[in-house]
Formats: sequence, structure tokens, C-alpha cells
Amino acid sequence: MQKRDGSGEIVSLSEKELEHLKDLARIRLDRDLREKFRFQLDAVIGFVAELKKVDISKHKDTAEMQRGSSRLRADEPEDSLSRKTVLEEAPGNNGRFFSVPPVIDNENE
Repeated sequence: MQKRDGSGEIVSLSEKELEHLKDLARIRLDRDLREKFRFQLDAVIGFVAELKKVDISKHKDTAEMQRGSSRLRADEPEDSLSRKTVLEEAPGNNGRFFSVPPVIDNENE
């Protein structure tokens, strides 16, 4: 990944930083995937760098534009579905709760 140091020079993502990102994302990367991942991150960072070049000084903040008007509907209480109805529509349940596949793999810990 490319980033600029204090002098504006382009610097590549270090192996340590790539390893840290891999750990944060909890993914395994072999050599080929590391290069693919690095290439994709370069593209994302490059796009963000291009966005930073856009002069937005003449535009109001989005929050300023919406002050006083809301596109959200009023929050009014209404009847909800029964537990039985919701569980019947779920892809998996045990009669009382939703059944979902594991999300976190603790194999590496």
C-alpha cells in the first residue's frame, strides 16, 4: 500500500503493518493472497488520496444541510410480530432462539 511520509514521498505498507491488518481482520494470507491484498489496499488508498484532492471548501457540511428537516418517519409505537411468527420465518431456530453459524473462529488462539 502506498502512503506519503512527512515530505510527500510515497512509502509502501510495511510487512509489519500488513501482518497487523491481517490479524485485525482475522484472515489467513498465503504469499499470493498477500500480494493480491496489498494491490487491493493500494487501490483503495489511492482512491482515498484522490478524494482528498477535491476542494470542498465551498460546500456546506451535510449536517448543516439537513438541520431542521428530517427524512426519517416519526417514531411511533406499533404492534410487533409474535416470537412464534418471527422464529417460523427464520432459516434456523431451536424453538426459542435463532440458530446461527459460528462467527468467530478461535482456531488460531
